[in-house]
Amino acid sequence: FIGMRIGLPEQVSSAEFARGGVWELLFVSVINFIMILLCMYLFRENVVLKVILTVICGCTFVMILSSGYRMMMYIGEYYLTFLRVLVLWFLIVLALIIAGMTVSIYKKRFPLFHYIMAVVGVMYIGFSFSRPDVIVAKYDIARWEGTSDADFYYLMYEVSSIDAAPEIAKIDLNDEKWASVENGFRKQSLYNYFLYISENNKGIFFRKANYSRIRAKLAADRYLEEHKDDVNMNDSW
Repeated sequence: FIGMRIGLPEQVSSAEFARGGVWELLFVSVINFIMILLCMYLFRENVVLKVILTVICGCTFVMILSSGYRMMMYIGEYYLTFLRVLVLWFLIVLALIIAGMTVSIYKKRFPLFHYIMAVVGVMYIGFSFSRPDVIVAKYDIARWEGTSDADFYYLMYEVSSIDAAPEIAKIDLNDEKWASVENGFRKQSLYNYFLYISENNKGIFFRKANYSRIRAKLAADRYLEEHKDDVNMNDSW
């Protein structure tokens, strides 16, 4: 954190700095977690041991914060993806677990195992219901500037089309940040993308009813209606 005040070396970009440290810090945090757990259950209760384990917990919190800080720098440079959301989620889970371990150092009756299971279970369910692909699409569409074709096609083919379709439908290819020499091809690709979703989700409103699929189907149909004159229908799916 102190080094960032004076800036990074010229040959190191913020993305390289972020990516180069996240996994190492995360790995050491996991090692600390295992080490604290073993010390608590293999050695007798001792004031010195408690102080040492508390210091290790504090250092682990610092490493978790540093990992999160570096990941946010990386996201700022290369935007959000499902894997990066997953890393941030894991850092939060790890921080909550270390907090529980810190409490258990001083309270032997603290149900650490049940606490960890509850944290992992609740956070996993929360992560599942948060629809991370929607978060990715919203974040990237709102912040992308000078978007490359790789970024554009990542949205269409690397994230869940069912969850992200309503957000992707908000893309205005006439906006400057989406414009490119191949903008006509992008319009055709986007039209084909929604045509595929619309055709692939026919008849889902009754027996196969699914909230996300229905939203995607409605968004696709609306997009196709609004942009039917923008593309050559003969080149569609």
